Amino acid sequence: MSFYKTHESGVETVPQPHQPVAEQNASTTDSLVFDDELFVNFDGIQQHLARMNALSDQLRAAHTKVDRQINRIRASLEAMWKQNAIYRRRGLKGGRARAQQAKKGRLAVCLQDLTAEQNKRRREVEREDFKGRNQIEGLKQILTIFEDCHQFITGQRSITEELVNAGRMVGRGTATPMEAWIVSMADEIIPDAAKIEEIDEIEAMLDAFHDEYGL
Repeated sequence: MSFYKTHESGVETVPQPHQPVAEQNASTTDSLVFDDELFVNFDGIQQHLARMNALSDQLRAAHTKVDRQINRIRASLEAMWKQNAIYRRRGLKGGRARAQQAKKGRLAVCLQDLTAEQNKRRREVEREDFKGRNQIEGLKQILTIFEDCHQFITGQRSITEELVNAGRMVGRGTATPMEAWIVSMADEIIPDAAKIEEIDEIEAMLDAFHDEYGL
């Protein structure tokens, strides 16, 4: 079975249909009579499975890389505030420190006693904090995209593995009725043009991520 069709205008990633059929022997429920077309060529499907495995690994690696980058930014911000604790105590840092000071009724602390140089440094710290927090939020959104993509790819891999394993049993002549039925439903199992396009987009996204972050 050819998994991709080639046209003069290019390669169109759509599954090529076939009609594998499994018939149950009328004399016994334990024996199966297989149509010759049931013994299809699974090379294309196995290549698709290899592609799903590779994309799954790449998505996990990309997710790990982004997660580590988030942790590095958080650690950097925390170290920066430790080195500039005076500004943190004055309620100049957002988040938990500001909320805690609000609860204590001393959110706003007079900054008139800060020197010009200290005020300059305060603004620098605030800018770095704002920049870092925005980076973290952006990276979190990338993580969500990777997680959604990985869930889709994992689903595709799972059903493809089931089809490949059933095909092996059919090829050996030891398939169960369920395995023969799975192979007979190959056209319903393998991804359609829309899913192939989505897979292509995920692959392109990972390539762009590789170029940007050197994965």
